[in-house]
Amino acid sequence: MTVKYELKQMPVIPWEPKRKCIVCEKWYSGTSEKCPECSTIDYEKALSRIETLMDAEPDTPELDELKRLTAIVEKYEDIHYPMRGM
Repeated sequence: MTVKYELKQMPVIPWEPKRKCIVCEKWYSGTSEKCPECSTIDYEKALSRIETLMDAEPDTPELDELKRLTAIVEKYEDIHYPMRGM
């Protein structure tokens, strides 16, 4: 007696591997080296925006934006303009 087995194909689930952004070090799905947020930030524009936000009041959305931008710019500078000997 022979037994026949039927193989069923499992459904394909789209899956993208998580990557770590080289600028802000957050995990994201995608293929570029930078997360979508860091990819859209222009370095020069970020510096000028930081300059305008320097007088932000405590506990405001402007201060939150200032903290976020300075952290991203700091990481960017660490990668692209490393200080040697420190």
